[in-house]
Amino acid sequence: MNINEIKQLTKGKQYNFLRDNEHLGKNIVLLGVTGSHGTGVNTKNSDVDIRGCATNSKREILLGKDFEKIEDKPTDTIVYSFPKLVRLLTKCSPGVIELLGLKKEYYLYISEVGQRILDNKKMFLTQKAIKSFGGAVTNQLKLIRSGKAKNIGKECSLLIRMYLIGLDIIEKGEIITYREKERDLLLDIRNGKYIDKNGNIMSEFFKIVQKYEDRFIHAKEITTLPKEPDWEAINDFISSVNEDIVCWQIPERYKEL
Repeated sequence: MNINEIKQLTKGKQYNFLRDNEHLGKNIVLLGVTGSHGTGVNTKNSDVDIRGCATNSKREILLGKDFEKIEDKPTDTIVYSFPKLVRLLTKCSPGVIELLGLKKEYYLYISEVGQRILDNKKMFLTQKAIKSFGGAVTNQLKLIRSGKAKNIGKECSLLIRMYLIGLDIIEKGEIITYREKERDLLLDIRNGKYIDKNGNIMSEFFKIVQKYEDRFIHAKEITTLPKEPDWEAINDFISSVNEDIVCWQIPERYKEL
């Protein structure tokens, strides 16, 4: 399924919740295709993963309420509230920060507020990425070694993908979700090139893992990322968006998805 087919798919009944849910609809500010499609390693059987952000309503902001997220498991869609998204971004959460590094065509919708989030994405990049991505790859490696993974090739590919995205953040301060340069490697891993006829992972794969682990260790020692987020800048950003919502100063944010 290509991106145009995915865009057409989201217009169907199974995605009506994006238009009908009281917290979504006109409140959606950012929506993108993540997962295998977003990173460029999808196959014909790949699921469609959609992630996004919606602002709280004027009433919710004034009352200090937050819906946090809307999740639709049948379509593997999660839309975070603006405050929840910001909290996760300040932690450099791997599953969330990739939303800010998609190729342009993989965004299904970007409002004025959504564009402001994308324009300010470097504000969220700190050394917290070392802990978040380091923890993610450690947990992923444990899953792979445990023998409990249902699709070992897919999980191995995901491990390397997390290394790559994390390294770009720590080494260069960039979020690059679509892995064009490493696409062939990731697809080879996913398609079982490093799995023997008995279903065991070959030593060559773990040599690849070690290469990226060594690079990760070196990167965290020389990174120029700040240790902590610039909380004043982030709070100013949150305040600016919320003020615009309360004062009705945001342009029309919704169109048919």
